[in-house]
Amino acid sequence: MEETFADIEKDIDKAFRALPIFKLPLDVALIDCLTVFQRTMFETVDIRSFLPFDAAIVHFKEALQILVPELYRNCPTPRLAKYPFNTPRVLDVAQQALIFCTHYSSFIHSFTLHHYGWFEGHISDNIVSFSYPEGFNFGLGQLNLRLHIHREEKKLRQARETVLYPLSNPPEIVFKKLREMVQSKSRYILHSVPDEVHTAHLEIIKAGMPVPTIDCTSKIGSYTLGQYYDFWCEFAALMLDHYSFCRERSTVEDINQVIADSILSFTVDEIVTLVTRRLGLAAEIVKDMTREMVLNLNVKRPDILIQPLLPLPPDKVLIAPSLIFTANWELCLLRNWSQRYPDIYSRTIAQKKSSLANAVGTLFDSRRFIVETNRKLKDEHGIEVGDVDVAVFDPHEGCLALFEVKWILEADSARESKAAEDQILKGIKQVKDNKARFESDPQHFLDSVFRQRRLHAPDIKCVIIALVGNGDIGGDQSQHEGVPVFDYDLTSEVINELEGCSIEKILSSVSERHNAFAKEIAQKECVMKVKAAGYLLQLPGWGDTQPEDSYESGEPPKIFRTAPCPCGSGRKYKDCCKRIEQYSDNAL
Repeated sequence: MEETFADIEKDIDKAFRALPIFKLPLDVALIDCLTVFQRTMFETVDIRSFLPFDAAIVHFKEALQILVPELYRNCPTPRLAKYPFNTPRVLDVAQQALIFCTHYSSFIHSFTLHHYGWFEGHISDNIVSFSYPEGFNFGLGQLNLRLHIHREEKKLRQARETVLYPLSNPPEIVFKKLREMVQSKSRYILHSVPDEVHTAHLEIIKAGMPVPTIDCTSKIGSYTLGQYYDFWCEFAALMLDHYSFCRERSTVEDINQVIADSILSFTVDEIVTLVTRRLGLAAEIVKDMTREMVLNLNVKRPDILIQPLLPLPPDKVLIAPSLIFTANWELCLLRNWSQRYPDIYSRTIAQKKSSLANAVGTLFDSRRFIVETNRKLKDEHGIEVGDVDVAVFDPHEGCLALFEVKWILEADSARESKAAEDQILKGIKQVKDNKARFESDPQHFLDSVFRQRRLHAPDIKCVIIALVGNGDIGGDQSQHEGVPVFDYDLTSEVINELEGCSIEKILSSVSERHNAFAKEIAQKECVMKVKAAGYLLQLPGWGDTQPEDSYESGEPPKIFRTAPCPCGSGRKYKDCCKRIEQYSDNAL
């Protein structure tokens, strides 16, 4: 009988739940997974030159995101976790499980997009192929990812220019202090980090993390957003202290022992003591913040990225330092708030959207343009019928530009991408409605929006509408709505480069910049191939093209039939991916 998409999903899930790591005690499985992640960080990221955007780290974070909650559900729980001593190490099993999950995440993502109708699918033998619908602009569809990389690269350049070279303490002093600590044979150093080391790392953290983008006095529970920012910076700097110390140790000691020691185990109270040593916050407030960072296994989708402290029975939490200092603190906090405090979160998002509208308004030169933001629209009876986020009038050209803005959390799953797309479509409808209101009664519309200076309907020669997004700019459906959707950061860059230009020229230049990125993506369009559990997944992707199956020896390595399958499923090769061995795997 021919397989269906549902059959393949079940088979992939079956392979996932049969991974050998689920046979280990919970403490061993958790520690080993975090250890493998730390090893990956050691191999791919040099923190001394700052954190780059690295695909390997992203994929391994996704793997942990999938695997860790399942470990709690499926692994036997020890009565007493004796970490870190006398713990049998089975790192190969954890490595295998994480490799499988990096492939598994591609299957989950693709099947979900197929369910939403964003992908068209085809099955042939054990090959599952997905493609975008006919007429889909691939470059625009992938623009969110390219813009994210662009922002990461820009942030990295700015951090290097402003912080890493004029540090309060020169790097050579920091490394000297770290080497002195290594020579002291101390393995756990967080209670005795020299001030020079910690200060330098705190500067690096603050350079690499976003500053608060909403009111720092916004309060939830016992603490404000500003207090949480200070807490996260201090905690992340401590984790960077430990990480850098372990990197320095790895130059003189056995790397496996160093990596094993890089995973920390504390009680919540011990973390509070560490953080409050240098931070002027009450211990109870820090304890509340720390508790909210502990993974909540009772929610529908436990999220290790926003709650990276893993509970370890009976009263400890495990910490992989790199999960802390590579995180976007504000994104983590807002995701946490959205789950735990939905009402307060909604008010916060409303504040973010209003602030974004004001930010968009300030991009336009008030000496050349007439700008209004956050204006309510009312009908002739005084009943509110909508609002205008940003309106910009160019009196020299007679052009009126109407903008809707959308502030959206960066999506980290296909389901969140669907929710973001729905928000973008809602914004497109809103700005179209505003244009229709202007056309039906121009003078009433202008009187409602422009309060500081009266405009007359005959002055308006043309109307342009657009949506400005921060965090997402839409996908498949929004492309076909006839309204341009711009990224806020890129729009800001373009406007700052132009002076004395008309509103039409400015928006045309923004559109050209977006299209240039989209063209760059389209030129690198390729088919990504991922193998897992005996299936080959082919899906649309983009990147620098490289020869498939290139090996230094000129020949691919031979895999014995009874050897573990390289896809990480834990099955024997003959029972897994051998049946698709004739196809190349250039995934990830």
